[in-house]
Amino acid sequence: MKKKAIKARASAKPKRNPRITKPRTTKPKTTTRPVAVVKGTVEMTKPTTALELLQVREKPVRLSSLDIPAFNDAKSGYNIAAQKLKKDIVYLLRAVTYGPDNVQLVYWHEGEQYEMVATVRNTFPIEVLEADQAKDLLRAFGVWQLRNLPSQLNYGYSSGADPEFFVEDEKGEIIPSFKFLGPKPEKPFVGGKTNDIYWDGFQAEFTVTAGTCVGHLMDRMYLGLRGLLQAARKYNPKARLSAKTVFDIPVQLIRESAPEHVAFGCMPSLNVYGLKGLEAPGTEVFYRSTGGHLHFGFSGITEDQIKDMVRALDAIVGVAGVSLFAKFDTARRRTMYGLAGEYRMPKHGLEYRVLSNAWLFHPLIANIIYDLARPAATLGMRGLLKHWDATESETIAAINNHDVELARTILKRNRELLNKILMTKMGTPERADFVIDIILGGIENALVNPTDIEGNWLLSSNNWKNHCSNFGKNIANAHAMYLDGVKKV
Repeated sequence: MKKKAIKARASAKPKRNPRITKPRTTKPKTTTRPVAVVKGTVEMTKPTTALELLQVREKPVRLSSLDIPAFNDAKSGYNIAAQKLKKDIVYLLRAVTYGPDNVQLVYWHEGEQYEMVATVRNTFPIEVLEADQAKDLLRAFGVWQLRNLPSQLNYGYSSGADPEFFVEDEKGEIIPSFKFLGPKPEKPFVGGKTNDIYWDGFQAEFTVTAGTCVGHLMDRMYLGLRGLLQAARKYNPKARLSAKTVFDIPVQLIRESAPEHVAFGCMPSLNVYGLKGLEAPGTEVFYRSTGGHLHFGFSGITEDQIKDMVRALDAIVGVAGVSLFAKFDTARRRTMYGLAGEYRMPKHGLEYRVLSNAWLFHPLIANIIYDLARPAATLGMRGLLKHWDATESETIAAINNHDVELARTILKRNRELLNKILMTKMGTPERADFVIDIILGGIENALVNPTDIEGNWLLSSNNWKNHCSNFGKNIANAHAMYLDGVKKV
C-alpha cells in the first residue's frame, strides 16, 4: 500500500485583523502519529482484501461475489449466516473489525433507503474503484446522502474540553490563578479524578474527562467549575468567575509576577489556512484571553480528514460562536491566538482551538455547542462541507474580525442545512429551529443573566441534577419552557 502525500491547500485572503500575519511559506510535513494518520491508502483499481480496508472510508468498491457463504469464526466463536447481496458495485462507508477472522462492511447501493451491512472473512477479495468507474453510483449516493443527512452525521467518537477562566474579586479586578492553584499535573486524572484544575498563567484552566454522552460531559463541566470556584474562595471569599474573555492585566502585576506565570506556555497551534497570530513575549503583552477548546477522540482518520473537520468546525461552529457571543467576544481575543483554523493533533485525535470560553457561561449553551460541533466535525470528515454555502474567505473574515453581521448572514443563508445538521440530535425540526434562533439572536436573548456563571450552573446551591436535567439547563426542557411562554432561562 502507498502513502498519500499531504498537499498544502491555498486559501483566499480575507479581510482580517491587520495585526494577524501570515507565516513564511513552508513545505507542510506529514505526520506519523498513528492515531491520526492511516498507515496507508489502498492502491486504486487493484484487488485487495476486506482486512486491508479497515482504515478506508467513503470509497466505491466492487465486491468479488454476491454470495457470501456461512462460516464459523473459530477464534471468537461467532457463527456467521450465509448472505445474498444485491449488487456488486457499492459505496463502502466504512469497514470495522467484527471478529479476529472477519470484517463488517457498512455500505450503500442504489435503491436502498438505509445503510447495509455484510460480514465477510478477512480474506474476502474487494476491488477499490476510481471515481470515473462509479459515476452513477457516486451521483446517486450524493443525492441520498444529502436527503438523509441527519443519519449520516452520527458520531461515535468521544469529546472533552479544557476551558480557561479568569477569576476576579468584588471590585472586578483579576485574581491571578497562581495565587490559589498549583501547576498542571504531569499525569492527568490521577486517582480517578473527573477534573484537573490548575493555573495557566493569570487564567485558571481545568480539564474534563472525555465521553460520548453530553449529559455526563455537563456533569463534569459542573464539577470543574465548582471546584475552581471553591478553590478561589478559599483564597478570597468574595471571588467570582469572570465572564470576560479578554482581561487587561496591570503593568505592575506583570512586572511583579514570576517569569513562569507571565510567559506564554502553550505549544504552538497548527492552522489549516496557514494563519499566524502576533508573537510577543508575555512581559510585553498586557492582556490575556481565555479559550474553550473542544477535544475529539478517534482513530483511523487521515490528516487530510482532520483538516477537513477543522474547516467544517470553523464554517459552522466558529461562525455560530461569533453570532452567539456577539456581545461577549471580540476580535482582540484573536490577535495572538484563537484564529480561524487553529487546531492541534494530540494523541487522542483533535483539539479545536478557535472558541472562547463563552459557551460555558450556561449549560444550555454548552449543550448547544456540543450538539452542533460533533455532527459538524463528522460533516467535514465525510467530505460534506461542499453543501455549506460559504466561501473560506467569508468564514475566516467572520471569525477573525468578529464580524457578527457577516456571521449571521452566512447562518441565515444556510438555515435549512443547519437544521438538518442539528437534527442529528434534536429529534424534531421545531427543536432544531429553536436552537438556530438562539444562535442567531445571541445568548443575551436566551438567558436571563449570561454573566452569572455561578448561578447559571448552580455552583453554590447544591441543586444540580445529574445529566443537566434542571429546568432550562438542557435543550429539551428549555424548548419545552419556551413553548410554555418562557423566553429566557
